[in-house]
Amino acid sequence: MSDSEISRTSPIITRRRVLSTSAALLALQTSGIDEAMGAKTPPDAGTNYRVMDLWQKWLTAHDETQRFCKLQQGIERRMVAAVGFPQVKIPLPGRAVTVFASSQEEIERTYGDASEHQVIKAQALAAFWERQEAWDRLDEAWGYTRAQKAEIRSDRLEMKLAKALWAEPSTSIAGAIVKLHAILVTGEQQGLPDEFPWPELRIVLDNLSTLAPAAKKNAIRNAGKDANEPMIDDQTFDIFD
Repeated sequence: MSDSEISRTSPIITRRRVLSTSAALLALQTSGIDEAMGAKTPPDAGTNYRVMDLWQKWLTAHDETQRFCKLQQGIERRMVAAVGFPQVKIPLPGRAVTVFASSQEEIERTYGDASEHQVIKAQALAAFWERQEAWDRLDEAWGYTRAQKAEIRSDRLEMKLAKALWAEPSTSIAGAIVKLHAILVTGEQQGLPDEFPWPELRIVLDNLSTLAPAAKKNAIRNAGKDANEPMIDDQTFDIFD
C-alpha cells in the first residue's frame, strides 16, 4: 500500500495547533480596548457586535471540532490496539516484495485473473475480510465513523463561520484582533505553522493583545490626573498584567 493509502487511516483533521494567545484571555483583553483607548461608540456599533458575535460562534465551532478530532483519534488508537487496521500484507506476484492492501479492489488488482494466483488471492481476501469485519464491529460499538462524520460537519461549520467573520466589516481594534486570531488558528492548522507568515502574524497578534491591558491602565491613570487625584501605585494594576 502506498504512503497516500496509509495516510487515509489517520483522522481527516489531525494537525491542529494551539496559539500561544489563549482565546479566553484574548476575549478578556479585547472586551474594553476601544473604550480604554478613548474611542467613541461608533454609529455602526451593531457591525462591531456582529464581528464579536461571529468570532464567539466560530470559536465555539472550532472548540467542538477539536473535541471531535480528539475523540476520533482516541477511538482509532483503541481500535488499532484491539484489532489492527483493516489491511493485510500480501506478496507481489513474481517479486520478493510484500505490500499492504487495504481493500478488496487492491487485492484483486494485484493478482488479477491468472489461474496461478487464485489460491493466494483467495487467502488474501479471506484474511482481509476477517480484519475488516473485526474493524467494523468495533466501529459500530465505539462510534469511530460517527465521530469522524461529526468532526467533518463541525469543521465545515467552523470554516463557514470563519469566512463570514472575515467578510464582516469591523470598525474597532477589538474586531481586528479577533479576525486576526481566527485567521491564525485556521491558517496554522492548514499550513506550515513555523513558516512565513504565521510566526510573524503571531507576533502581531501578541502585540495587539497587549494593547488592551496597557490601554486600560493608562486610561485609569489619566482619569485620576484629570480629577486632580494622586497617582495610583502600579500595584493597583496587577490585574491587567
